[in-house]
Amino acid sequence: MEQSKHAALIMEALGTGMLTTTVGLLGKSGLSAGANGLAVAAVLLPLIYAGARVSGANYNPMVSFALVLLGKMTPSQGMTYVVAQLLGAVGGGFLTKALILPAGVIDPSFDLTPASGLPDVLFSFALILTVLQTAVSKAQSRNSFFGLAISSVVGVGAALGAGMNPAVAGGLFAAAGHAKVRLREGGREGGSNLLVAVSFFKASIRMFKKALPSLSF
Repeated sequence: MEQSKHAALIMEALGTGMLTTTVGLLGKSGLSAGANGLAVAAVLLPLIYAGARVSGANYNPMVSFALVLLGKMTPSQGMTYVVAQLLGAVGGGFLTKALILPAGVIDPSFDLTPASGLPDVLFSFALILTVLQTAVSKAQSRNSFFGLAISSVVGVGAALGAGMNPAVAGGLFAAAGHAKVRLREGGREGGSNLLVAVSFFKASIRMFKKALPSLSF
């Protein structure tokens, strides 16, 4: 039992680290936004299927927090998942820094405005709902398309400027250097994801479950 717990945490760290490295390298690639989104989805898709039976393939503190809110994960388990994801993301950020020196890791911080934060809010909510409906819902158990559905949402969101993953943003912040991180900017990922998760996620899920009985989580 302990071995499986350790395997799950290692999988979460490795998966989140790989995502962070991918996003960090793409930031210096010069590719278009659409190509970046497609690349992120292409990396995330196999990672989801590789980790689904090991850890559930969360790779995102926001997803783990949502599972805790819905009682699908204990608070202590959710906390260990988030710690593993953050550690993996920091490792991925510094791996990116080592790979692209002397250019340096792109600093993901900028002013948080309604216009810049709206894509994150919308696609973060879409991501959570997609994860719950395709990977957690009893009505969709044993399906084989959950990875494609989740990676598609992430890919389109990334192409439109949505980060959707506070761990990835945190790893890149750490690798870019603390001097570049200003509290007033904070990064869209942290602020908007927290807004989604805390402000209206649980209330919205309750509303959807009343309106759509098929949402049997």
